[in-house]
Amino acid sequence: SVRLYRTFLTREVARTPRGYLSVPTRIVVGSGDPAIPAVLLEDAHRDADDVGVEIVADCGHFVPEERPELVAERARALFGLH
Repeated sequence: SVRLYRTFLTREVARTPRGYLSVPTRIVVGSGDPAIPAVLLEDAHRDADDVGVEIVADCGHFVPEERPELVAERARALFGLH
């Protein structure tokens, strides 16, 4: 699985055309994520009509595993299921 993941990152992502999101989008990333530093998300608003970025304190790369309640809460809010 690790090789498959690395292949995706090194071969597939590089071929993906840069696009623009027209659907509401939320990005939730951990403050301690070594793969996605917060600085990479500073211009996220340029790539979408409606984008929100949340940096979760004391969390790493796997936010859904580390903070599942928070991710579920944000998903419910996005889909209007409060």
